[in-house]
Amino acid sequence: MNENHGNADDAYKKFAYDRADSDFSMSNTYARSAGQLAILINGGAATAVIAIFARPGGAEFTGPLKAILPWALGLYGLGALLGTVMMIIMTTAIETWAIHWMEQAEGKSGRKLAGKAETAYKYARACFLAAIICFVAGGVLVGIRL
Repeated sequence: MNENHGNADDAYKKFAYDRADSDFSMSNTYARSAGQLAILINGGAATAVIAIFARPGGAEFTGPLKAILPWALGLYGLGALLGTVMMIIMTTAIETWAIHWMEQAEGKSGRKLAGKAETAYKYARACFLAAIICFVAGGVLVGIRL
């Protein structure tokens, strides 16, 4: 009976190590992609707006548009910054989850780490959502004034 219990413990340890490795790898890939998306769409939008108004014969930069454009560019810049912050926070969350699972495999309690990782994930998701909102809001501001 003890021998079966030992096999179950070994199986759980293997599962925990495999889970830590899998979580780290997949989460890192997806987090990086989401952060890059937020940075690229906001940076690309800002570049496009600047290009429209900087080219000869481009849209006229006067009146209400002149007042709103800095706000739109500011929103795009904030969105790109939030995408960067999201990547940093997500990396911390992934590392924390990996350590949590390693501790689980070693028979230690990782509840505190799991809570920290969940909190970091929530902040990362909030940063991503805020970056997308910045992109949409900047687009709406420019669109309304064009």
